[in-house]
Amino acid sequence: MNVSSIPLRRLILSSVCSLFALAGVPSVDAQNTGTIEGRASSSYNGEGLGRVELTLEGTAFGSSTDDLGRFLLLNVPAGTYNLRASSLGYSEQEQSVTVQAGEASEVEFVLDPTGPGFQEAIDEETALGFLQGVFEDPDSLDALLPDDDWQDPIKIPLWFRAYHRHLVPGLPTTGPYQYPHAARELYDRMVRHPDSAVIPRETLTKWDPQIFESGKQWSMHFRIGRGLEVDGKNINLSNMDLENRETSISIDAGDPRYVIAAANNTSDNPGAVIVFRSSDYGVCWNSTLLPLPRGPKSQADPSVAWDSQGVGWMAALEIDLTEDPSYRIKVFRSDDRGTTWDSVAVISTDDGNDKPMLALGPVNDTGQPAIYVAWGTLVHDGIFFRRSRNGGEDWDPIVTVSPGLGFGAHLALGPNNEIYLAWRDSDSLNPKILLATSTNGGTSFTTETVETLNTPAMTVPIPAASRQEPMIYPVVAVDRTGDPTFHGRVYVTWMDLDKPGQTAPGNDKNADANTDIFLKHKGPGALGWGPTRKIPPTTARRDQFNPWIDVDQTDGRVHVSYYDTEGIPTRESARFRHIAFGPGGETTPSPPTGLDVATEVTEDLSAPVGFQFGDYAGLAVAGGRALPIWTDRRTSALGEPHQAFSAVVKDLDLEDVDCEPGTITFVPSTLGPLRKKKSVTVHVKLEKGGTAAPGEWVGVESKQEEILSFSGNSGLTDSAGETEFTIKGERKGTATVVAGSMGAVAEMEVKVINRFPWWIWVIFWVIVIILVIWLIKKFWPLPWWVWLILLLIAIALIVWLVWKYWA
Repeated sequence: MNVSSIPLRRLILSSVCSLFALAGVPSVDAQNTGTIEGRASSSYNGEGLGRVELTLEGTAFGSSTDDLGRFLLLNVPAGTYNLRASSLGYSEQEQSVTVQAGEASEVEFVLDPTGPGFQEAIDEETALGFLQGVFEDPDSLDALLPDDDWQDPIKIPLWFRAYHRHLVPGLPTTGPYQYPHAARELYDRMVRHPDSAVIPRETLTKWDPQIFESGKQWSMHFRIGRGLEVDGKNINLSNMDLENRETSISIDAGDPRYVIAAANNTSDNPGAVIVFRSSDYGVCWNSTLLPLPRGPKSQADPSVAWDSQGVGWMAALEIDLTEDPSYRIKVFRSDDRGTTWDSVAVISTDDGNDKPMLALGPVNDTGQPAIYVAWGTLVHDGIFFRRSRNGGEDWDPIVTVSPGLGFGAHLALGPNNEIYLAWRDSDSLNPKILLATSTNGGTSFTTETVETLNTPAMTVPIPAASRQEPMIYPVVAVDRTGDPTFHGRVYVTWMDLDKPGQTAPGNDKNADANTDIFLKHKGPGALGWGPTRKIPPTTARRDQFNPWIDVDQTDGRVHVSYYDTEGIPTRESARFRHIAFGPGGETTPSPPTGLDVATEVTEDLSAPVGFQFGDYAGLAVAGGRALPIWTDRRTSALGEPHQAFSAVVKDLDLEDVDCEPGTITFVPSTLGPLRKKKSVTVHVKLEKGGTAAPGEWVGVESKQEEILSFSGNSGLTDSAGETEFTIKGERKGTATVVAGSMGAVAEMEVKVINRFPWWIWVIFWVIVIILVIWLIKKFWPLPWWVWLILLLIAIALIVWLVWKYWA
């Protein structure tokens, strides 16, 4: 599959450019020149690569490959040169070539793909295969891709770039940020579900757009997990059969038994965000899906939080390329401890929306919290903020916090409801970590520089994550403990190259450059910024990345989690670590706790690697208990490389997390046939350790939603550990009812039958026939119009009966 074909017009233009370049070369004796000819191909499939740029270092000579990957440089002065080959989505390569007078020197480049789009072979019979065929056509690439498209390093195939521009008009045509960051997530999910690929707006005769059921709500937004497997002291939230990444986690400060976490979910179709929930301090878990309208849609970038009333909240990105705008930010809420979720509002519809982050402020007189959401839009510039002061019923206008390029907005609240918003300014000439502060609830912000960065790039390639390069983004946390010394102190952490002026290590495990986690604090009060520190250890040839930070509001300790390649000679895998500073973050931190060893990912070309190590991780701390969440590839069950893990860190050490799930039983344990349109009450009993478990949320669902419906999807157990649900038969068939809570799951099969069995219908029609025969004998002859009226009445009655009582 050659995804880099180049149309003839571009090849001609490239050749013309080469001639102009030659014009700038001093004239030389033709007898002292030679030629360089060769071919560039992909190591993935051996096919020739078009659009590969050839540069002869130290000269003005250059060229581009044609459709078959061939190139030719004429009239090159005799000598030895370095010839460099570079192409979007492939690793750059250099070779030494000696040119002899009057001879042709042959060079062969075999380039390694660097983006996830080059590893998957897509079946051309699928919807995605059809789209690939349409948009990798040279005419499509030529018409849709601007000349400066190559300046954006996002790792998606050229044909998918063209497809994205076809469906999302108005994207920038120059610069390093032309595509939404979430486009990689969308492409990866489409590869995993090629028959749910998003269709173009125009009708394409080769593919039937009716494959989608648009306009219907995805009603089964609640899904029970099967109980979570425990790997030593690490909890596998993905339960070995999902692919999750970009994680978020939050502990209910009012009742720390309750925890919600969320992650992107590319293993399911539809691609709804998956929510994990626990009611025993993060030991046993179940899972839930966000509601997602049917059709070619997916969700990404969740951010979760609890309000002071025990209600769960989330902001997430919802993507639908068939609509304009295509990238929407939605807010959701859960009133049953994360068991089910409802959509509250769409708060932004810019096509460049990415990475929304959420925080919750004080509640109003009716108990509704203030909701704060911040996000960035790299492709259209800016960091933005929006708030609701009444639980999402009404939203104030969007506030532009920064009009320039920015990425990775993150929010935290101060003790007096100050809003702190940190992000990475993407000015390539002077990149910085910035912090904006609002003391009026988000009406306006004042911005200051936290630190000038050592690298101008938004991402840094390292051996452990060279294809999905770790992002430089800040995370902010605030001390609200009431401690007289540290109350109100603001902490910011981020990843960066160790020193300014360094070149990122890329795949070179022996490179001296490495990435570190930096930490800085400000305040409280009038106190300014303290010194910039690094998270230890700080040895050379070791990389730290994807940090998160939180403050335990019960003791003021500052907790940080991150990936670390310390002690791994190849630097191609990483341990996930957790450390804790003392109150104020000023004391020497605890020795890092190694939470896991992540699988090597760099060399695995068979698996999608668009989100190595999950893009970012999460951390929540309360009451001396830290709950980090991260992704790794220690197992690849069902071929899914990224899975979400958590752990319980208690007293700065890993706590035993042997999940002892409760036991759920249906009362009665079985149901006889349920008549269509009839309802029945089913009790569910929850026990733990052989005793009733009151006050726990139990959820139910059916995977055959067209057969059964419920009056509510969840309920709170009473003092006897029981709750009840009403089940209604909707259509003839067999359905499985699933109940789950506290890591426990129970199933019950329910058969729905027609309201009347077949033998009743036989008797009915025999009686009808006998009655008709009697009427004919008794009253014949009757006027024809009387028989016509009777016939119409009979037909109407029969149609009504069939519609009402028959499947």
